[in-house]
Amino acid sequence: MPNYKYRGVSRTGDPVTGKLTAKNELDLEDKLAESGAVLIEIMPAEEKGIGKKEIQIFKPTVKDRELIELFSTLQGLLKAGVPLLDSLTTVAKEIENQFFRQTLEDVTNSLEAGNLFCESIEDHPRVFSDYIVGMVTAGEQSGNLPDTFKELIRYLEWQATLKANIKQATIYPISICIALIGFITVLFTFVVPKFVKLLTGINVALPMPTRVVMLISDAFVSYWWVMLILVISAVVVYKYGLKHWEKFGYTLDKLKFNIAIFGPVIKMITISRFAQNFSVLLKSGISIIENLELCQKLVGNKVMEAALREAVVDISGGMPLNESLRKHDLFSAKEMLMITVGETAGDIGGALGNIADHYNEEIPRNVKKIFSIIEPLITLALISIVGFTALAIFLPILSMFGGAR
Repeated sequence: MPNYKYRGVSRTGDPVTGKLTAKNELDLEDKLAESGAVLIEIMPAEEKGIGKKEIQIFKPTVKDRELIELFSTLQGLLKAGVPLLDSLTTVAKEIENQFFRQTLEDVTNSLEAGNLFCESIEDHPRVFSDYIVGMVTAGEQSGNLPDTFKELIRYLEWQATLKANIKQATIYPISICIALIGFITVLFTFVVPKFVKLLTGINVALPMPTRVVMLISDAFVSYWWVMLILVISAVVVYKYGLKHWEKFGYTLDKLKFNIAIFGPVIKMITISRFAQNFSVLLKSGISIIENLELCQKLVGNKVMEAALREAVVDISGGMPLNESLRKHDLFSAKEMLMITVGETAGDIGGALGNIADHYNEEIPRNVKKIFSIIEPLITLALISIVGFTALAIFLPILSMFGGAR
């Protein structure tokens, strides 16, 4: 349904403005009338993704911790008997993040206009994900928003922990690799060329390591622009392929599972995301089909996404979930047994919750193992590069001194 901006007058004569989702203008007028307001002016609202805010270079964001505090406060106020609208109005005034505060004020205006909470937050996808919207929708339908907020808090805390584990697993190797690339660039662009001038001035045969180092140095000095173009082109192709070519993203995500050292952890994180999201959504009363459709957007891997998309079709045709997932080489035999037993016993959510809990403990341990392997490998690579370069420089000098004797 389209969004409309409106201007009206309340029963007390106060002006009211806001944004509302409605089938058409007549439907909008009826909704405002139900809330006791009279419509004066109406216009189509700006579509998502269009407008001045969307062309900002650095877009404002809302942190997981801010969302956790929001739902934690709302849960406490609702349990105390405070209406949702009053709760949200109070919370919005205390938010320090200006973007987040403006978002909550828009949601409050939408609630005042008669929209449901799930409809109001759906207009702000940059803050409230499809997962959160789906959970809130289920909570409003069941009339149990406090428990829904409790599950959301658990989910957001799990998500924050998972992000921290992923960052811990990647930031150190990436930082070291960047530093190593920078060191190699400086070494072969500025340091080695000075020794090359010295070595080419002496009348001795240059050994193979020296010739190799000289060729590499010459490539860095003379063709740095080619390397820069290749790097930029690779980044552009990568981003374009992910956005516009489904097969490219699928193949890339499949390769990630087979990367030495990192592959198993990436697979654990993917399975953990699916298991945790599915379990929480199912507890909130969302159907398996809708659950799987939401999980496709949350797993962060095209291979798992394709498996879940196929599972939706299979389950719609009467196939059990465990049989559909078994067709894909994603879950171990132990995990498939847990899923099968859970589905047979009518507790598939509990089975996947146990899998998620297992990986939540296993992922940090595997991250530590990665560090114990990566650190000596990087040190060895650094020693090898420096040693080979030093050998290439000093071999001709030693040869020259040997000839002088």
